[in-house]
Amino acid sequence: MVKTLEKSALFTSRKRFVEKDGDMSVEGDEPMRENKDLNPVKLAALLGMSVAELAQAVGSDAAVLQRESATISDLQSKLHPVAMLAHTLTQQLGSPESVRLWLRLPNAELDGLLPITFVLEGHAKDLEPLVRLSAEGVFS
Repeated sequence: MVKTLEKSALFTSRKRFVEKDGDMSVEGDEPMRENKDLNPVKLAALLGMSVAELAQAVGSDAAVLQRESATISDLQSKLHPVAMLAHTLTQQLGSPESVRLWLRLPNAELDGLLPITFVLEGHAKDLEPLVRLSAEGVFS
């Protein structure tokens, strides 16, 4: 059986407790994109990276990624290309383990470099054409 990763596994829901007419309720639990933030700790785990490595990849500090301030939009926009790569690879390869393996094996289309090198250097988006062509069966 092939496992697929739901996008929601990479997101953290923002919940607010609101008092209305004396009752407490939860707001912000809808599955809409604007109510969710990428979770850097989950993203790092999916890729088999430490939070410090993910921080390096997005030009941030590991302590910032682990705090609530990791939800600020500037940081979220930096995490997005890495999350999209993780999501696409998981859909294509079937499991987080396969994604971690693919990232760490030399790739002939990258002149023998490891794809994880591109991620760590902040160039996850540069892997998109390779991943797209691989999905189309251009590369084995």
